[in-house]
Amino acid sequence: MLFATFSLRSLGQAFLILLSLSACGAKKEKADVLIVLNSKSIAASSCEVPPTEGDPFDPSKLDAISLVTADFGKRFNQEHLNALKTTSLAATTEFIQKAGVKLFATPGAQDNCRPMARLIPAADELMLKNWVEVVKREQSRQKDSKVSSALLGLYESNYQGSPHIFVREDISRLDLVHEYFHHLFRSRSGNEDSSDLSAQLKDSLEALNTSQASSQSSDSTIQHARRAQGLYWRLLVAGHLEEAVIGYELLSRVANAEITHVAKSSLGSHWYYTLAKLDEALAAWPILHTGFSAEVLAAVSDEYLNKQKDLNAFALKLYELKPQLITQMSYKDQYSPSSAFTHQTNAAASFSCGFDHD
Repeated sequence: MLFATFSLRSLGQAFLILLSLSACGAKKEKADVLIVLNSKSIAASSCEVPPTEGDPFDPSKLDAISLVTADFGKRFNQEHLNALKTTSLAATTEFIQKAGVKLFATPGAQDNCRPMARLIPAADELMLKNWVEVVKREQSRQKDSKVSSALLGLYESNYQGSPHIFVREDISRLDLVHEYFHHLFRSRSGNEDSSDLSAQLKDSLEALNTSQASSQSSDSTIQHARRAQGLYWRLLVAGHLEEAVIGYELLSRVANAEITHVAKSSLGSHWYYTLAKLDEALAAWPILHTGFSAEVLAAVSDEYLNKQKDLNAFALKLYELKPQLITQMSYKDQYSPSSAFTHQTNAAASFSCGFDHD
């Protein structure tokens, strides 16, 4: 029986990751959230760059298409990102709306600058209820954490039939572009929704257990294991790694002065958040495999090692940004990536979306 050694603890951890990757936003809609990691940076970044500082957007870019592939096979229309490189916050907001995404503002801190309150409509009662539910869920998940976080943005690909972005009134331009980047991924084929993948993975893991219990053939059990492994990876790419890739794509352009009119006081939080999401993926990838028998592990080891190499290569590329980026940060978040590797259970159960810390 090939899976006699598959532990309930490992399976439970896999389900924790499954739930964390698909739990963002409302129950029936896919959502991705951005969390600001330094509450002080919200106040500073909201006032740092005037909303009209920057260029108007180029209307011709709305219909332009140039598809590129980022890390982990994530495809997006580069023309829409290029269109926002030097635009003002006001022009960025207008472009996103004309691109077919609805924008709504949720309350920000009264003492902060609140540029979005003047640029987009306020969220209605139902929208605010959904927003508050996400906030409460995050507070519950992080109640034992030494890091305090605040929800900045929420992207839902199919809220009431269309893509929506909800943002606090006091966000900065980079925060808004981060949320729009989720839309750039989701609007291209090949970029999967984690809520769909989570259901498939659940079924796959159940089939794996059935195979174990019924003493099916080795080939059958290995086939189930490979399917679970593939779905598990795709779920990481749709969740933790999507956040990390967005962070890299934006921060690398900021570091090279390709994206301008960015609040420097927001960079530390974006850097921290990107590292945190990568760390969670690095910690999560081995968990599914820890319960495999030696025979099954040998059968899936090549794919496991290849994906691990992809993760390591991306990590190296990300850390190479630090010297360029660190000089531009107003708030330098203290974060030790190695800490995530020693807390795999916490990483597995953590929320797979975007945040800010003290």
